[in-house]
Amino acid sequence: MSIQSECVVCTMRQAQDVCDFVGADESNRQSLLKRVMQILIQGIESSSEESVGFHVHEELKRITNSKDPYKAAKEQSIQSALRLFPGLMDLVSRSDNPLGTAVQLSIAGNVIDFGPSSVHNTEAAIDEVLKANMTHFDFGALEEEINKSRTVLILGDNAGETVFDRVLISRLNREVFYAVKSQPILNDAIREDAVDSGLDVVATIVENGSPRSGTYLPWCSQQFIDLYHSADMVISKGHLISNQPQ
Repeated sequence: MSIQSECVVCTMRQAQDVCDFVGADESNRQSLLKRVMQILIQGIESSSEESVGFHVHEELKRITNSKDPYKAAKEQSIQSALRLFPGLMDLVSRSDNPLGTAVQLSIAGNVIDFGPSSVHNTEAAIDEVLKANMTHFDFGALEEEINKSRTVLILGDNAGETVFDRVLISRLNREVFYAVKSQPILNDAIREDAVDSGLDVVATIVENGSPRSGTYLPWCSQQFIDLYHSADMVISKGHLISNQPQ
């Protein structure tokens, strides 16, 4: 499927955010936005959203001369989440259903995503998720799968979310592998982010071998693919894509 119109707008907004993150001057800002528009025009009818997004963010890194344009934003989101961490753990321990609450908090952590938005109210998101009437919250089925599993592979998403996933992992009582990206893209978590979040204390951190956002299996390493197929249970926090690369 070709890139959708709303993705074009979102990608341009992400490019603006990167300019802000790296403090780009007006000349570099215009050069960057012009190049992003060229990639979007070339790919709007012939390429997938994932393919266009990858090329856009590779170009953002090249033009801004930054291997990780979202680094400061990721560090800020992790530190903000870590300040909440003791309270989140206490909330889970006092819950009538600790695992269910930990799952809800892991869902709430998804709000810290500088991809679709660069403005967040984390505390409000947590409160909203905990109070929400989740029609499709199939916790019983999830718990049943966890109980049948010895190994769990979690496909990580954004950097700040990793702290909330740490809360969940502390309640799984299983051997957990936590997959991160092998190269920076957007604010997706890489190994450094996972370690900063303390995930190395509760899980084995693995790289998926791919430079693309989400978990794009055709570009992942064979070592990761073997782990993906051998794990008893896979929890995907971000996009899982299995079609052929473009």
